[in-house]
Amino acid sequence: MTEAACAPRIPAKHMSFFFRNESFPHSRPMESDGGVEIITPKMPPSCRAAELPSCRAAARRVAQASDSIRPHCFCTMPPITEDDSSSPAAMKSLRSALRVLMEFTSGSASYTVTELAAQTGLSKSHISKIAAALADARLIRQDPSSQAYSVAVRSFILGSQFFNQDELCSHALPLLRDLTERTGHSTRLSALDGDRAAYLIGINGPLFTDSPWKIGTYMPIHSTSAGRILLAFMDEQDMLAIIHQPLRKVTPATVVDPSALVKLLHTVRDKGFSVSRDENTLGLAAISVPVFDEHRVVIGALSIAFPSHTVAKKEEAELLIPLQRTARTLSQRMGCPVYPYGGAR
Repeated sequence: MTEAACAPRIPAKHMSFFFRNESFPHSRPMESDGGVEIITPKMPPSCRAAELPSCRAAARRVAQASDSIRPHCFCTMPPITEDDSSSPAAMKSLRSALRVLMEFTSGSASYTVTELAAQTGLSKSHISKIAAALADARLIRQDPSSQAYSVAVRSFILGSQFFNQDELCSHALPLLRDLTERTGHSTRLSALDGDRAAYLIGINGPLFTDSPWKIGTYMPIHSTSAGRILLAFMDEQDMLAIIHQPLRKVTPATVVDPSALVKLLHTVRDKGFSVSRDENTLGLAAISVPVFDEHRVVIGALSIAFPSHTVAKKEEAELLIPLQRTARTLSQRMGCPVYPYGGAR
């Protein structure tokens, strides 16, 4: 049996060993033995079958020897132990990988290594390694022509588990369908994720107007009617912290002045609804109302979206009535005893 270098030095218990013998030029895999994958010789016809057990025994003896032994080997990934996964280096690597993965929630179709490096501040070589690992896990995929990465099916399956299991989404879906049928307009459910408004469910009506905000994306929290609902019912200090950050003026009509926004949000909280016209997409308007849980905490926003020219401002109240009725039903199903807006209709 000959010994060859295998760098870097790896503990024997973390190796799959392949022992060469000049008389055994072929090999075949054998079941793991004691946590070590032994690759045993495949004996040519000229060899006697009696030699095989002794060869296997020799392989086991070497595998159990000192960690310093370095035979011919195929190095496999070592199992992750509790100590490994909690080490500072491992946690830093995990955070970097999650940071890269989260860039794919921004709504763009694909990202190059250069773009991901610019957005995360990580080096391109680091991004390449992380992207390769995420692609190996089939969470993202790489286009062979452009070399750009995009979300893969497995990420969709993972994200769909939230929709399939979330109680709010389950109760909201049939109610939104009914609301779209009754009003003829598109309906939406949004919820807060940290300090961002997430667009969870959308039912398109016959007057659907396309916009950059798709299901499963984040919407500007300061300029959408749903985002303002979520902002208005936040803790006051949390709300002020968000609106005093630099806010993007999405369209010329977008309100970005903090003092004007504070006044607007206080009005939203008092009246229980929010209206946005041409502030995110020119030609598109929306009305939103809150959804409450059993503790009367706002857990979402229901919206009706429509082309701005189809509903005059004085006609908004006609859409508000069925919208609040639907939000009341949804809130009650989420445990809210009394919906505080709109009265019983």
